[in-house]
Amino acid sequence: MSPPQKNMETSNEVTKLDFRKILKSNGVTDQVSEVNVKDSGLKGEGFISQQIYVEIKFENPNIKPLNLFAKTHTANPSHSEMVDELKAFEKETLFFREYLPVARELCISKGQEGLLDIYPKCYYGDDKTLIFENLVMDRGFILLPKEEMQNLDAATHALKTLAKHHAIGHAMIQTHGGPEKFFHKFKNLDFESFTIPTFATMIESALENNLNTIVSLLETNDIEGGAEALAKIKLLLNGKSYQLIEVARKSLTNDEFAVLCHGDYWNNNMMFKRDPDTNKVSGHIAIDLQVTRYNSPALDLTYFLYTSVKAEVRRAHMQTLLAIYLETLQKTARDLGFPIDLTYDDLLLALRKKLDYGFYFGVCFGPAMEVLKDFDMNEVGDMSNMSNVINKLIQDWLAKNVEIGKEIAINFVDLLKEYDELKIN
Repeated sequence: MSPPQKNMETSNEVTKLDFRKILKSNGVTDQVSEVNVKDSGLKGEGFISQQIYVEIKFENPNIKPLNLFAKTHTANPSHSEMVDELKAFEKETLFFREYLPVARELCISKGQEGLLDIYPKCYYGDDKTLIFENLVMDRGFILLPKEEMQNLDAATHALKTLAKHHAIGHAMIQTHGGPEKFFHKFKNLDFESFTIPTFATMIESALENNLNTIVSLLETNDIEGGAEALAKIKLLLNGKSYQLIEVARKSLTNDEFAVLCHGDYWNNNMMFKRDPDTNKVSGHIAIDLQVTRYNSPALDLTYFLYTSVKAEVRRAHMQTLLAIYLETLQKTARDLGFPIDLTYDDLLLALRKKLDYGFYFGVCFGPAMEVLKDFDMNEVGDMSNMSNVINKLIQDWLAKNVEIGKEIAINFVDLLKEYDELKIN
């Protein structure tokens, strides 16, 4: 096997790997002739990792090259330190290399092996690097533009995948005798990222910056309902909105239904496949299982609905979307032999109780959606600067797009009305 090429600083960990051994452990025994490592070009697509493409060529010219997707630490030492504190690589390796094989045995025993098609194939993982199949190059999957948000078709597929993920986790937890025994075996899948001060401070600062941006837009644009929205949002400054996120996250009671949450289920952490004739979604896969937690499914639901779904779709079809999620959750759980006693009213109540979590993440992500494609973690420096770097990108972008700034203000007024109608005081 020829030595891989070192194309960039962050490829070091990838180039050290023995790909012949990795492939053999995954049942690929064909002789390898060449390994090529290159930058994926996915700038702004990952907050946890640097993405690298790996091409495996075989000695047999009749065998198509195998394309793999590697995730490694970035070249930013401060960021890498935070990622290690979050146990991000450790957790995702545990999920794919230990949890999923056991889940597969469970699914096979119930005649439901196809359920795990919602995840990519993972070839290798450790605390520094993960190697996956390349969903883009070998299977035709794509990331949807995060700034455009999801229509009803895309959101429906995403919620079905989320429901299956939750139901599989529920069955696994029950199979192992409950959450205490389950998380004793699969240590750290329930590790909470918000307990890491650097991460919590980064989220709080980003939310505060975006709230101040919206305040500025409401003050400089004369729009209907703007004054009332401005008065309300000013009450949420100085860390108060972040406190509401924390209250929602910590509010799980012993009698509430809880699952193994994805933890970061939004547009950037899922991939879609489209039918070439109709352009409709024909496949969907969840990726980036790095911040899993044990909590109410409503945290994943509110987070997804307010960070990833078009506002007009969410408002017009909220009941339909929740019903699709619940139907898929219950069917999957029944198929695995562990039915879930959860009504639509139960689910809606949970969502309303946890609304602050997803709503404020939606606010946090909102103005940033347009500039993340220009974001490079390696240029941030110390992680304490991250929210300020993104905020500067936002302010520079808004200065060049004044009319869009006005649209953001109008949309926020409507968003606040939606929040007031759903929120339980």
